[in-house]
Amino acid sequence: MAMIDCLLKATAHPTMVKLRFFAIFLCLCFLFPGMVACKAENPENTIKAFLDAAKEYDHETLLRFVFTDDTDVFFWGLNEKQFLVYSDSLAHSSSFRLFYRFCAKKLSYQIKESHVDGDHATVVVSCQYVNGQDAIYELYNDTLYTMTLKQLNGTLDPNTDYYDATIVERISADNENFLTATVTISCEYTDHGWKVLWNDILTEVITSCLFLNEISEAP
Repeated sequence: MAMIDCLLKATAHPTMVKLRFFAIFLCLCFLFPGMVACKAENPENTIKAFLDAAKEYDHETLLRFVFTDDTDVFFWGLNEKQFLVYSDSLAHSSSFRLFYRFCAKKLSYQIKESHVDGDHATVVVSCQYVNGQDAIYELYNDTLYTMTLKQLNGTLDPNTDYYDATIVERISADNENFLTATVTISCEYTDHGWKVLWNDILTEVITSCLFLNEISEAP
């Protein structure tokens, strides 16, 4: 009886109480991992990280959040390695790459709602992004107009990249037209957390429509 009284007094000590609660917490982690991991593994957090990577033109990080069940799964007709190489090589010049990054940073989004059903989830996101396809047409037309005028007045310089110069002027003007879209993004829960299931509208949003007509030309 005296021994029991001693044990009760010992566990009543503040330090022992803290240790006891810590032990209970560890047990809950093992028995009910979803209870303590739900916040860190919220699909909304994955969508935020995914879109933030797109804004930074960080396709390597972006692909870490995309669902794939093996290395041969293709995105836009490309596997992961091909996509990383191709997304960079599509930038025909350093100035075009700057314009792509410029457009990417203009992407803004707001998560509207999310629904989780076991290992499946949907996240509804309102996005605003640059209408890059119209911008490209305008860049080509402006370049052609500038070169035509210079050809007519005899000042055309064959060593000048007028397209690059037009892109730099476009970035400086910072006056782009925007598109908006409400995107429902599906997610799948894996051993590595929530992953994004790719869809066509994501291609449009994260590339600012810049590469939509060129994907089929990938190697």
